[in-house]
Amino acid sequence: MEMSEGRSLESVINHVERLYSSRDPTEVNSLQIELQSLQKSEYGLELANVLMGQNSANCRFFGALTYGVAINIRRDKFSSGDVLSLVGNMEGHIFGLISSEGLEGNMVVIRKLFSDLSLLFIFHSNTYSDPLKIFYENLGASDNAGSKEAWITLILIFASILVEDVSKHENTTAIHKIIYDNVFLKVNNIVTGLSDLGSSLKIHLLALDCINSWVYYISVAEANSEVRYDCPKNMVNYLFDSLNLSGVSRSSDESLEPVNKTLLVFTEISEMNPRMLDRESKLRLHSSLFEPGNFGEEFMSKVVFSDLRLEYEDEVGNFVNLIIVFLQNDLLNLAKQILEEPSTYKIKVLLSLTNISGIPMIDETLSDQFLTFWEDFINIFIDDEESFRIVFESEPNEFSKFINRRNEIVSEICGIYWNKIHLPPFAELEPVKVEFLHYRSGVADLFIAAYSLVSLPLYDRLTSKLIEDTNSLGKNNNMLLDIESTLYLIYKITEDYTFYDPDNSPFGSFVGKIFESGILNSFGNLSTNDNSLKYFYFTFNNFLASVTFYLKGEHGKEFLGPILRLLIPMILGGSTSLSLNVSKTMLKICQECSQNLIPYTSDIEALLVEMLKNPGVDALIRQRLFSSYTSIIQYLKNPVEIGKILFYMINEIYNSAAKVMSANSSNNEELEDYLISLISCVCQIARACEIPEEIDEFYTPEEQEIVDNYWKQDPSNVKDVVLRIIRLFSIDFPPFIHNATCTEKCCNILKSGVREDINGPFKFPIEIIFNYLVSKVEVSDTGSIPSIYSLVETVIVTNYNRIEREVLQNLIDKVFTQNLEALKSDPYAIKSAVELFAVILERKPSLILDLPVFQSTILKFSLDGLSANENFIIKPVSRFWVAIISLKKGSEYDHALIRDLFTTKGGGQQLCSNLVKSFISAARSNLDYYYPIFRNLLGKYPLESKTWFLQAFHDLNHEKLNDHLINIIVNKIMITRGQRSAHDILKKVWLQLNGLIEFNSKNF
Repeated sequence: MEMSEGRSLESVINHVERLYSSRDPTEVNSLQIELQSLQKSEYGLELANVLMGQNSANCRFFGALTYGVAINIRRDKFSSGDVLSLVGNMEGHIFGLISSEGLEGNMVVIRKLFSDLSLLFIFHSNTYSDPLKIFYENLGASDNAGSKEAWITLILIFASILVEDVSKHENTTAIHKIIYDNVFLKVNNIVTGLSDLGSSLKIHLLALDCINSWVYYISVAEANSEVRYDCPKNMVNYLFDSLNLSGVSRSSDESLEPVNKTLLVFTEISEMNPRMLDRESKLRLHSSLFEPGNFGEEFMSKVVFSDLRLEYEDEVGNFVNLIIVFLQNDLLNLAKQILEEPSTYKIKVLLSLTNISGIPMIDETLSDQFLTFWEDFINIFIDDEESFRIVFESEPNEFSKFINRRNEIVSEICGIYWNKIHLPPFAELEPVKVEFLHYRSGVADLFIAAYSLVSLPLYDRLTSKLIEDTNSLGKNNNMLLDIESTLYLIYKITEDYTFYDPDNSPFGSFVGKIFESGILNSFGNLSTNDNSLKYFYFTFNNFLASVTFYLKGEHGKEFLGPILRLLIPMILGGSTSLSLNVSKTMLKICQECSQNLIPYTSDIEALLVEMLKNPGVDALIRQRLFSSYTSIIQYLKNPVEIGKILFYMINEIYNSAAKVMSANSSNNEELEDYLISLISCVCQIARACEIPEEIDEFYTPEEQEIVDNYWKQDPSNVKDVVLRIIRLFSIDFPPFIHNATCTEKCCNILKSGVREDINGPFKFPIEIIFNYLVSKVEVSDTGSIPSIYSLVETVIVTNYNRIEREVLQNLIDKVFTQNLEALKSDPYAIKSAVELFAVILERKPSLILDLPVFQSTILKFSLDGLSANENFIIKPVSRFWVAIISLKKGSEYDHALIRDLFTTKGGGQQLCSNLVKSFISAARSNLDYYYPIFRNLLGKYPLESKTWFLQAFHDLNHEKLNDHLINIIVNKIMITRGQRSAHDILKKVWLQLNGLIEFNSKNF
């Protein structure tokens, strides 16, 4: 046999064998390309047929693959005769493989051929309408058990593959009717026969797999056709017959695999298509799972609560999953019936499964499986409270019993999970840390739901337990595990319920009792160096952070001193992860309780000095502590004291940095991290010095005047040292001149005071800020431009009425015009520049419109931006052009200037031509950025823009456009008058000119 391009059958066979034996990726890739071209060629079906006749398993498998490729390519080109001929060939190959070598050795190839037949059925179900027919007939003609088993095996496998493949395709409704009539009924008969046949384990497992495939398919078929399977009794009865424990054995010689598969199928039915079980079947399944003496009780006794549990871990997990899914389908009724005996037994079973012995995520996962179920169970009582009231409307005493029973169940659930989240030994916890901590978080969500239901009694119970255990800690160190679990849950509930409204927390009196119990002393006696106590401290710190609402109050402030004395050694002596956690807590406490912490500033100051001198301290910890300290001194409200403290802090940072810089003329990563950390501390101080609320609420009018006058004079020289440190880091130290992070920090320091209403330590005159920027630009590369422009933008947004045009002109000349060529090479610099000009145009256009650089450079720069590929550039460019067209804050002179530019000097035509060209070339995801420019042009220049757009579309020289079509398009655009309907017209133009829909004037 000769293939195309002179390839012989022998060479093809060699290629196939080499494909499956070669370990050279390059050779394999080359062989794949060559063989795939043959599969897709006109010889594909012939090649498949020939390869299937070879003795080589590789050739047969590749032949089966080739059938699939060829069928897919020619799907619409087969005649009815072709289809039947092809079916005959493939069925013949299957029969040949069975008769010559049996099933087992050829199952991979046979399965692939079944997939090929499934494809033919999907594409040609009217012609090939009964795919199981020949196999079913052969089964009927079989006269011995071995032969019958072989045909049953083939039918079950083919029926599974067929419906799995059909489920993956979008099909006509007709195919589902054909499957019901010609396939399902045969499979149903097979399954019925198996119950009487006493078939082998292998057949039994195949039947369960087949039923599982049909469960999913039935949901697809019923969703996409009028075919209804209702309750396929034979299949369902077969599943019930499979729920027996004859396979369980301590010797492990036998398997529970049939039970496992049955559990999975019932779960699939309950999740995907509960309609497959009629009322009788649901009651039967309920009885099997929950009633004494049936499968569920036996399974729990022999497997779940025995030493076989770990051996049959998958089976146990699937058993529990079925219980959960089955009950979740009718959770409301379970909740309504908690006073009835059957439900009492059922809940007892569920609680015993939840309370399985072992450490979660280490020894057991059942309690984790039940977490969502119990949370849903609790939420039913919350979400359907009214329906429960209606049920007991005429029986108030029964309702009281119902509430008591409900609370008892919730209490039992919480008790189990409280015990489950006890920390295991450190060595056991570390390997599963992520999983166990995630589990604890899920338990916390459960307790939050429980609190929503039973409210303060739960919090009271937890608090009382914590206090009791804290008092017993000295006598029994084992209580520490109880304390940690309880504290963790209190912290989680507190954090959740005080997040949005901390000032109205209902927990104040309970938190007060916790502190009064001596918990600070108890934790203070523990070692911060003991790894096994790490999580205890994490929980304790998180608890402290969650109760700042109490600590900032009159009753809580007395505990702040002891808390600080406890936290500071943890920062200094704990692990990095613990120190980070503590510093976060300390920052929150200092920010929330600033006024109450003023007496303790000396303690924190000593800590800061230590942090400053030690380069090994984590940068984030150092920044948080400086921010913490500054948050406190703000509330001194005495500018003289604040000035002294700020000067001391910033000068210490300056001296530390200068000392390191003078000793190191070159840079290294460790040095850079330390120095960036120092300038970040100044940045944090600057941010913390911002007035924390409305100025009139923070300062009285007299205080405002005193503060303003003080910082205007700045006798403490804080501003001087701030400017010196900014210059040191961003201009004078060569290794940092081009460091974008350092520039960003320095600009953020200057930015922090710009918005303040009165003078402050970080509020500088605009001239000083602009002078710094000019100096910085002279030594910078484009990496620093975004930060520089962002600072200019902030100054303009907040001070545009106080900026002189000449000052701005000089700045733009230095930071933009003189760096134009470099800017064009950096997309982020382009974005920042256009964004800056857009802000000026939005706030005070007269600052820039009349500048020579505006018409000579800025407009051209922004026109070029229209054709950018990056959406982060197009977005500010769109903002720029909308601002210049609309001039919402422009004077009469500004409007006249731009109108003259657009109508007399050709600017409008130039913009339209660039806009249309860029729009047509843009990515589809970027089109939304162009629409506002079109709409504003149409709205502001309704007469002129028609001429501009006609010329713009003509200038495209697009092969699909002529004058007639251009007129139609532009007229349609003009009719919208800049309304939102313009989007649809423009999008159609884009789609048609980019060949995504057929070009047709009727589409407009």
